[in-house]
Amino acid sequence: MNAKISKELVMHRIEQSKRDLADAKLLYNNKSYLSANNRACYSIFHAIRAVLALEPIDLKKHKDVTLIF
Repeated sequence: MNAKISKELVMHRIEQSKRDLADAKLLYNNKSYLSANNRACYSIFHAIRAVLALEPIDLKKHKDVTLIF
């Protein structure tokens, strides 16, 4: 993977993470705690995948991300 693609992929995943976090905040403020937790977890997942894209490592499942750490 070349540096330009890697940077674009990282930025894409960071944007996904930010959107999921914004959704989590909205859901939390509306007392939808389980859904807020789900969106927060996805926010973390996408942020970790953004960091791993710099390696380049691409993991598609949550369990695979937790195994790496």
